[in-house]
Amino acid sequence: MIVKLIRAVRRRDLWLILRAYLTLVIVDLAIRTVGVLPIWSLIRRRFRYRTTLPASGEVLRLKRVVESAARHHLYPMRCLPQAVSLAWMLARRGLGVELRLGTRRIDGKLEAHAWLERSGQELFPAPNQECQFLAFDQGDTLLRTGESQPTLPPSSHRFTSKLYDLSVSSDLHLPGNSSISGPMDVELLWATPLQPLPFELSPETCLYRNADDQSAVQGTIEFHRHGEWNCLRCLGFTDLFFTDGRQITYFLEAGASTDVVIAIFLGPVCAVLSELKGRPCLHASAVRIGDVAVAFAGNSGTSKSSLAASLVNDGYALLNDDILPMTVSGEACFGVPGDPKMKLDAGNFRGLLGLEGPFNPVVPGSEKCWVPIGMGWGNFANLATALQVIYILEREPGPFESWS
Repeated sequence: MIVKLIRAVRRRDLWLILRAYLTLVIVDLAIRTVGVLPIWSLIRRRFRYRTTLPASGEVLRLKRVVESAARHHLYPMRCLPQAVSLAWMLARRGLGVELRLGTRRIDGKLEAHAWLERSGQELFPAPNQECQFLAFDQGDTLLRTGESQPTLPPSSHRFTSKLYDLSVSSDLHLPGNSSISGPMDVELLWATPLQPLPFELSPETCLYRNADDQSAVQGTIEFHRHGEWNCLRCLGFTDLFFTDGRQITYFLEAGASTDVVIAIFLGPVCAVLSELKGRPCLHASAVRIGDVAVAFAGNSGTSKSSLAASLVNDGYALLNDDILPMTVSGEACFGVPGDPKMKLDAGNFRGLLGLEGPFNPVVPGSEKCWVPIGMGWGNFANLATALQVIYILEREPGPFESWS
């Protein structure tokens, strides 16, 4: 069998298919011994978040070698060890999948099948299409690598919203003024199942990442560019691709929540869109004081949101948090209002503001939470306001931080 297997594959796939051959044996024996749940838990623990995901050709290559190894094995390999083996190999490359179990009845005989899905699309192994298997309901019978939260298909309904002076149409329910009509400035839409990426993300295409080291950390923000295409990536969650900003296509990792897409869109994506439309955008938080606005600009960790939140707590109205698009009229520079909520960590909204919550995290696992404005706390300035002063914040090390 092994000789036939070696002859059946190309030389460059030899080591990969021998690894798949060995993986099938180990996975099959482990499933027979301890069941599939402990094996799947091990795969989840060994899941590797990467800055670049395997290309579609690499996924097809892995599928092919697992199929070849199963077909030429010492004994017939069932669909379950095949699916789990491929899930293991994909997880080691940073690609999350879902394991689905289903049944069908043919001529009075009940048959079961196990297969992998990604973003709702059957991936491997493909069952006989003449009679579809009925998948078990989502829940404990649906196992995922990557994140534990389910990937919910976006609504088929189109929502409209006015954000940062941009009219947005999306299959996601975005915050902002929804009572708008007329032509839209931006469309934010989910990628169709198995839609290829506009370009492959790599260290060569990465122009910015908000982490000092190059290690792959879930939640790291990266900006990539290749030709006319741009991409904002939240590592382990989502990629948002666009060119001129009129249409944005987002790709979700298996198990990632659409809440992450909304958070990335409201932050760095809207900042880039404002710049593309000729509106300079500051990394700043702004508060309206009387008829003018005061802004606090600076890098992450310089307490922009904390200063703005303390003023909001004193009765002043929030204009924007974290990003501040601007327009110029005559000799005045105006700050454009955004989303009526702030990103604050628990220490700030509990200790500084006396708010108990609970509030939703900005992204899963984040220490910062969304704190809504105008729902029991704070006021929001919903009109563009002239900027009186912009304070540039810098963080200096405290007495304990300076020790080494």
